[in-house]
Amino acid sequence: MTPTEKLAIDIFSNRYGTNLNSRFEKLKEESDELIEAYNDYMLGDGTYEHVIDELGDVKAVLTHISGILQIDQDKLLLDAIIKSEVRQHIPNFKRKNDPST
Repeated sequence: MTPTEKLAIDIFSNRYGTNLNSRFEKLKEESDELIEAYNDYMLGDGTYEHVIDELGDVKAVLTHISGILQIDQDKLLLDAIIKSEVRQHIPNFKRKNDPST
């Protein structure tokens, strides 16, 4: 965990608590705002900076969730890369209907 991630997790835990249901609701809210900002940008009604701002909010909530769950973000990203690569050969790898997981 980087010092910045630790700082963010500490601040967000103190400010917003560690209830995962609440954090997942916040993730949905921020994801919706990111999509809206992107759509506005693509239509010429928004700015690229607003998209970046909303993406930062999504990243912040994901950082907080991973901290609550005590999961290293680099490991999460590396596992996602590996999963993506394996799915080039085994499309259902680690999917809900994959009998091997």
